Amino acid sequence: MEHQIFQIIGIICLISNTAILVIVAQNKASTIQKLGMLLATAGVTVQLGNFFVLFSSEYESLLNAMKLKTIGHILILTSFILFVNVYCGVKLSLFTKTGVVAFNLVSIGLCLTCEYHDL
Repeated sequence: MEHQIFQIIGIICLISNTAILVIVAQNKASTIQKLGMLLATAGVTVQLGNFFVLFSSEYESLLNAMKLKTIGHILILTSFILFVNVYCGVKLSLFTKTGVVAFNLVSIGLCLTCEYHDL
């Protein structure tokens, strides 16, 4: 019974995050709204990963679902840094922004190839 409750909650979260994403996407977006949409997309990615984790029955599908969740978490961190940068008016150097994005791209690459290393 507990597993079914988590599945229902996961479905509700996935539907609500997707609805938020669609609502923002339908409007003409400013830079802050575009970054907010990036945050919502990352949230949907995490919720989709959670959804697949709840319904996966084999090791391979569970591993892929966990990869999807991890990529979503990495994207949330990156998009939140960029969102706060624009929203608060903090001027970060191009080197810093590029470094953050590059580090997160490397993290995503490591996540996708986790079968081949211990990192």
